[in-house]
Amino acid sequence: MSQWVTKKTVEELARLAELALRRKGDNAMTEASQKFLHQHSEIEKLLPALFDRCDNVGCEFAFRLASMAKTPASLEALRGFAFSKRGTDKLRNEAAMILSQEGIIEDETVKM
Repeated sequence: MSQWVTKKTVEELARLAELALRRKGDNAMTEASQKFLHQHSEIEKLLPALFDRCDNVGCEFAFRLASMAKTPASLEALRGFAFSKRGTDKLRNEAAMILSQEGIIEDETVKM
């Protein structure tokens, strides 16, 4: 993943997430993630590639960021990942559950 996202960028996201956890508001983490993606629009554009080409660490990073930010682009990347063969079954299942909760996919049986 270090070839795609710098350590400094990951550390910045971690710092924003830590501040959001301290605020403890219902939307604090979503707001922090959206702020991060606004400041680093290139990361949001990279989410599909991170899901498709990275190892499990990269998939986990992309999953956590996309599922927290819940922007249209991040949810679309999450949808692509949920129906792919990348990552672990558990992570793809979690992605599908988030998408269902957000109304992106219907509650139905799908082949994963």
